[in-house]
Amino acid sequence: MNRRRTAETIATAIVASGTDTATVANAAGVPVASLVEHLHTGELTMPEIVRVSGVLRLRPEDLFAGAAA
Repeated sequence: MNRRRTAETIATAIVASGTDTATVANAAGVPVASLVEHLHTGELTMPEIVRVSGVLRLRPEDLFAGAAA
C-alpha cells in the first residue's frame, strides 16, 4: 500500500467534500493535529485511514486504486 498516495486521495476528498480537515478529524475521532501532520507526511495509520475514509464515504477501491500496479 502506498500511504503517500492514500494520504493524497484523502486530502483531495476532504477538499471535494467542501469541508475542512478539522471537521473531518473531529467527526472521525482523530486528533486534528495528528491528521493534519499525517496528511502532509503521508504517514497515516491504518486506524486513521479507516476512520477518515468512513466519514468521507470512500470505498477501498477509491483509496487503493492502482496500488497493485
